[in-house]
Amino acid sequence: LHRVDRRQRQMCIRDRVSTQSTGAMSSQRPHVQVHQNTYAFRHNPRSKKTKKILESPNEGLCVRCTEQIEWRKKYRKYKPLTQKKRCTACKEIKIDRAYHVLCAECAKKLQVCAKCREPKKVVNEFGSTVIEKQKIEDMYSDDDSG
Repeated sequence: LHRVDRRQRQMCIRDRVSTQSTGAMSSQRPHVQVHQNTYAFRHNPRSKKTKKILESPNEGLCVRCTEQIEWRKKYRKYKPLTQKKRCTACKEIKIDRAYHVLCAECAKKLQVCAKCREPKKVVNEFGSTVIEKQKIEDMYSDDDSG
């Protein structure tokens, strides 16, 4: 009896393994998404945390990293820092933005993205928030008019 049970278990395991999809077989069969969304994700409009997250600027990042963080903000996956982090270049505790690995000074000095550390073109420089850009534009427009 013991041998028969063992053989039956082995046969069942073989059957299960053979029916599972493998790399070659799965590409041949059409695959339909199991759980399809019926409506788009929306933030809670009265959430203070969401408002704070959406207002935080993406500075010192390349295009790819900016898109990644914007996606996190859009779908409420962004987790702001609760404490400052240590910079990987200067080893000082200066980083106050989530997902960054370099502080603003080191990223400017090395001319790299503060998240991926690759020497790509940075989209928004540190300190160039929308309010500061508007102030600079206002200063130039006042000089032109006068």
